[in-house]
Amino acid sequence: MTVAQLGLGPWYANQRHPIISEHHRSRIASSHYSLDTIDIDLESPAVARKAMADALSLANKRAIQAEFDAYTRKLVFARRRLNMYTFVARFPAEVLIEIFYHYQALCQEQEADVQGAHNGRPYLWLKVTHICYFWRYVALSDPLLWKRITVTNAACVKEMFRRAKNIRLSLKVTVSPLIDNHKMLQARINLAQRCLALLQRFDTIDILAGDTQDLVDLFRTAGSPVNLKTIIISTMGMPGMPEPPFNGTPAAFIKKPMPNLTFLQYQGPNFYWIEAGMRPTLTRLDIRNGQISGPVEMFTVAQIVRVLQTMPHLEKLTLIDIFSASQAECRTSSPIDMTVLRSVHIDGSAKHCANVLECLSLPTDAAFSFRIDSEAPFTRLMTAITAKLQTSTTPLRSISVLRADQNDNNVQFRTWRTLRTLTTIQDVSNSTSSPSHPTPALTMYITMQRTNTDAKIVEQVFTALPLDDVRTLYASRISGLTKPIWTKIAAQLPALRGARLKRNAAESLPEVLASSPQLPSKLHSTRTATAFYFPRLQTLLLDEVPFETTNNQGHSFLRRLTHAVMVRRSSRSPATSQIKKLMIQQCTDIVMGEVIDFKKIVPLVQWDGYELTLDDDDGLFDQFEGVGGKRGDDIVDAVQEYEG
Repeated sequence: MTVAQLGLGPWYANQRHPIISEHHRSRIASSHYSLDTIDIDLESPAVARKAMADALSLANKRAIQAEFDAYTRKLVFARRRLNMYTFVARFPAEVLIEIFYHYQALCQEQEADVQGAHNGRPYLWLKVTHICYFWRYVALSDPLLWKRITVTNAACVKEMFRRAKNIRLSLKVTVSPLIDNHKMLQARINLAQRCLALLQRFDTIDILAGDTQDLVDLFRTAGSPVNLKTIIISTMGMPGMPEPPFNGTPAAFIKKPMPNLTFLQYQGPNFYWIEAGMRPTLTRLDIRNGQISGPVEMFTVAQIVRVLQTMPHLEKLTLIDIFSASQAECRTSSPIDMTVLRSVHIDGSAKHCANVLECLSLPTDAAFSFRIDSEAPFTRLMTAITAKLQTSTTPLRSISVLRADQNDNNVQFRTWRTLRTLTTIQDVSNSTSSPSHPTPALTMYITMQRTNTDAKIVEQVFTALPLDDVRTLYASRISGLTKPIWTKIAAQLPALRGARLKRNAAESLPEVLASSPQLPSKLHSTRTATAFYFPRLQTLLLDEVPFETTNNQGHSFLRRLTHAVMVRRSSRSPATSQIKKLMIQQCTDIVMGEVIDFKKIVPLVQWDGYELTLDDDDGLFDQFEGVGGKRGDDIVDAVQEYEG
C-alpha cells in the first residue's frame, strides 16, 4: 500500500514513527522519489493496521472539525442576517442609545454607584449591549456611553479608553487597604497612576483613598488638570482609629491651575489643605469632616466667610462638622451678597450655623438645611432662619415634622413653599428636585440627647417659624403632644386646611379642635374672630392612629373626635370651616359602631377597610378586612380642596 493511496504522504514525511526506517524516511523526504510510488516497510501487519487506523482517525477528525468550523461561520452569519428582521433590530439607533443611557443610570442607582460612593459593580450595565450584534454595534458607535472609567484591571481600562475615543473622560478610583490586599492594592495604585498621568483627558475625577499618604502617591505623577471640572476626593481611614501621623497633603496638586473647575468635594480628616482648592470658578463646594473626634485642624467661620467672598458663582454650599468649637465670633460690617447661592447645608453647633447664616445675604428662594444638637440653645439660629424666610415673596405652604421610628433620636422638620397634598407630604426626594419632589425651603435635623423631649422641640420650632400661610401639616411619631402644646401649634397655623397625623401624634387633637383660642392669638388678628382652633381645617387623614387611646373619662379617640366635630357644628360660626372629610388608613382597634356614628355627621368618610389589632399571641391581624369604606388606593386628596 502506498502513502498516496492512504493520503498520508505529507504526514508520514514529517513524523518520527518507529515503524519507518531511517532509509525509507530519507527516501520519502527526498525530492527524487514520488510519494505515490513509495511503499512503507512495516515491521508487522498488526502494527501496520494500527498505524493506518490512527492516521485515518486523525484525518477524519481534522476534516470534521474543518466542516464544523465552516458551518459555525455560516450559522453566525445567518443569525446576523436573521436579526435584521427581528423586532429588537428595528429600533432606531437614537432610541437604542437612550435605552442604554437609561439602563446605565438604573444600574448605577441599583448598585449605589454614584459620585462619591465606591461600591457595587460599575460595569453591570454592559450586559444590555450584548442583546445582539446590532445593539453592540450601536453601543460601540457612541463614545459618550463609555466615558466613565472605573479602575478595575488594566485590560478593562485599556478597552474603555479605546471605546471612548477622544472625548473627555470621567475617572473613578478606589484604593484602600480595607478593600484590597497588599498585592492587589499596589497593582490598583499603579494602574490609577497611569490613568492620572493622562489627566488632561479627564474632566471628572472621583477618588477614594485610605489616607492622605495614598493621595500624595496617586497625584505624584498626575498630568495637567486644566480640563478638570469636578474633583471628588474621600479618605476612608481606619474605623475607630485616628489619622496616621503623616504631614504630607496633596495641596501641591490642588493648587495647580484649574480654570474650568466648578465642583469641589472632600470628605475625610485633615481637610484644612482643601482651602487651597477654593477658587472663584466654583459653583458647588462640599467639605465633610470624616473625624469628628480627635485632634483635627478645623476651620473658623471667619475663614469660610473670607473664602466665600471670592466665589460669586457659588450655587450650593455644604459644610459638615468643620468648625472649631472654640473660636471667635465672625463679625462683618454687612452680609456678603451671594446672589446665586440657592442651597446651604451646614452640620454643626447651632451657634456656628447661625453665625454663617447671618454673614450671608441670600436670594429669597434659597433652601436651607441644618443638623444641630438640641442640648445647645438654637433660638438664635431660628431667629436667623425666620429672618431669611420672611424675605421671600412666596410664603411657606406645607410643613412636616417626624421621627423615623420611636428609637430614632432625630426630629426632622421640612417646610415647602409649594403646596404638598396629604398623600405626598411625607415623601421626600434626597436626590434631585422635580415638580413631584420639590426641594424643601427648610430642612432641619435636631438631635435629641434625652428621651421625651421631641414635643418640646416641636413647640420651639413651630412658635419661631412664619407659618401663617401653611395649608397642610404632617406629624408622625411625635410623642408628648399634649393639649397645651397642640394649642400653641394651632395658634401658629390659622390657615391650615388639611392635616395628616400618624401614630401618637394625634393623641390630644380632638380636645384642641373643640377648644376656643385665648387672646392674644394670631387667630384674632383676622377680620373676623374665630371660635375654634384650626378654623379653616376641612380634611383629616389618620394614619396608624391607635383608636383605643382614651382620655380621663374613658372615651376612645374616635368617640372624642366625633364629639369635637359636633361641638364645632353646633356653634354655626361663619368664621369656622367644618370638617368635611376624614380618611382612616391602617389604624388600630377600630370600633365599627363609632365609624358609623362618625359617618352621620361628616359628609365624606374614607376608610381603607383595614383595621389592625393584636391577637392573643401579640400578632397583628386584620379584624375587618374588606369591610367599611373605600380601599387604600382610593384615599386621595387634591390641591383644589385646600385652595378652593
